[in-house]
Amino acid sequence: MNDLSDGDDYDYDDYDDHMSEDGGSSDGDEYAFDSQGPSSSRQAQYQVFSEAELRERQQQALSAVTSVLSIDENDAARLLRKYKWDPNQANEEWFMNADSIRKEVGLSDHRAPPTRSKTAVCSICFDSHKAGSMCAAACGHLYCKNCWRSYAETAVNEGPSCLDLRCPTVGCGAAVTQGVLDEVLDKAHRTKYDRYALRSMVEDSRRLTWCPSPDCQHAIENLTDSGAVAIDVVCKCSHAFCFSCHEEAHRPVDCATVKRWLIKNSAESENLNWILAHTKQCPQCKRPIEKNQGCMHMTCSQCRHEFCWLCQGAWADHGERTGGFYACNRYESAQRAGEHDEEMFKREQARNALERYMHYYQRWAENDASRKTSRKAAQETLPEQLSQLSEWTATPTSQLNFISEAWDQVVDCRRILKWTYTYGYYTFGAVSDGTGDKDVAKDVLAQHQEFFEFNQGQAEGYLEKLHSMAEKNLGEFRETLIGLTDVTRTHFRKLVEELEKGLSVMLNDYMVAPASMEPEAPAPAITGDLKGEKSLTKPRTAGGKRTRATAKTEREAAPPAQARGGSPRAAAHDRARGQASDLEAQAGFWQCSSCTLANHDFSATACEVCETPRPAH
Repeated sequence: MNDLSDGDDYDYDDYDDHMSEDGGSSDGDEYAFDSQGPSSSRQAQYQVFSEAELRERQQQALSAVTSVLSIDENDAARLLRKYKWDPNQANEEWFMNADSIRKEVGLSDHRAPPTRSKTAVCSICFDSHKAGSMCAAACGHLYCKNCWRSYAETAVNEGPSCLDLRCPTVGCGAAVTQGVLDEVLDKAHRTKYDRYALRSMVEDSRRLTWCPSPDCQHAIENLTDSGAVAIDVVCKCSHAFCFSCHEEAHRPVDCATVKRWLIKNSAESENLNWILAHTKQCPQCKRPIEKNQGCMHMTCSQCRHEFCWLCQGAWADHGERTGGFYACNRYESAQRAGEHDEEMFKREQARNALERYMHYYQRWAENDASRKTSRKAAQETLPEQLSQLSEWTATPTSQLNFISEAWDQVVDCRRILKWTYTYGYYTFGAVSDGTGDKDVAKDVLAQHQEFFEFNQGQAEGYLEKLHSMAEKNLGEFRETLIGLTDVTRTHFRKLVEELEKGLSVMLNDYMVAPASMEPEAPAPAITGDLKGEKSLTKPRTAGGKRTRATAKTEREAAPPAQARGGSPRAAAHDRARGQASDLEAQAGFWQCSSCTLANHDFSATACEVCETPRPAH
């Protein structure tokens, strides 16, 4: 395995290259098209390791200890697990107090001499066995292989605690190393033990963590000294998550706030808030009751107590003297006297808190849903669309990466925008409901909120424009390209056909007033499907053909060219411009002569992009 400088170093600025090289995706809540978040520097913040690279790194750590301390790899593995797989710390502590460390991890400074007896009794099954067929740890306590196998398999099946297995002899703390286990375990249990040993290197280390994506075997190392600061990382499987808390990537919100928010979203406290805001307790049994009809006469479904919704008094006390059965002036009187002020205040406070929470939660959830939809669309449809676009434009797919990058940015920005609503909820909440920042003065907090919402609105506006362009304009580009292709094909087909007839015939035909120019005749129509099978059709006679005799008759019936305001050449030019205008109208756009943009606004006098004046027709 390569050392840290040769591994897969990634920071947020390098993520585009990482995605273009790997391009992987996985199921679950992965960010298969997420791009990098902002980074304070271009220095690599984390490193991704495959399982094979982890094993190489594990071997490097073992070699770093065995070469310095002159112990075997099995003992080195026990020592490294104690010190979180940090070879430097393991070596330093060993030289400071080797005897104490040996005793703590169960390593003996010498092996027990082999027994001279030909047979020995197993202290577990109490059967006699040949001494050469029995096994022992460094302490020399012999047990038969069957008992060793049962003891070791039970430990392996119980989980990673088998890595600290000790000699079964009572009072003996000698470590049972992997060498002994390899001798007695079958292949399945050896593989399981080996897997636990590899996991321990990641799970015991403060700088390494597993990718939480299902079925992903990659590990990520934190190369910074950020501590508990949120670091968004992207695994090779394309899953993006926070290194510190293993939740989905959530910058700019800190891990503690994310935890509070997720608990709040699923906690029963929100149900209680809803109950406080929309229900009242039955005066008799104290059950919450929701008023879902207009009448103030309430009957509790549990205790059948009848009471007034407004004043909470018994319904039997209501009548004409209280304003009638459907109007209670007791409530108004009590309210004027202040008896219900505290209750109303609590209910109103709960309602306001719930409405504020729903405001932020709905926007958080909507951006999350949009992110998932965009990611799914990009995963399922974007490759096919890029392939089609590459074919239409004769452009290599590699040169269309800007479209993929746009989708990557949309997905990542949706995630960031989602968490800004969590940030806003906890930063600018009212002090009374416990969600606001009590250390900031209200006027300063209001100023901060205004500035935050301005920047958030700006970011959301840019994101919506980008999302719209990435989502819709690919289809519009297809339609525009097909339309432009058809119009160009028609022009060039007609040019070839007319040139093949000869310039004399072409000029003669241009001298003939096309039927499309006559008031009673229909305009030329583009027929065919979107694949380009279009033709410019002209009205035909009853016989179905527009012959030279027909043209001659039309020509004789038409007024002279000069009478129409010009020379024959001018008239022909006018008819050509008219045909061009008809074609543009049927195609649905006019093409800029400078940048070739398809402009759909026929009222515009200049190109939308380069502002070149529109060609006159």
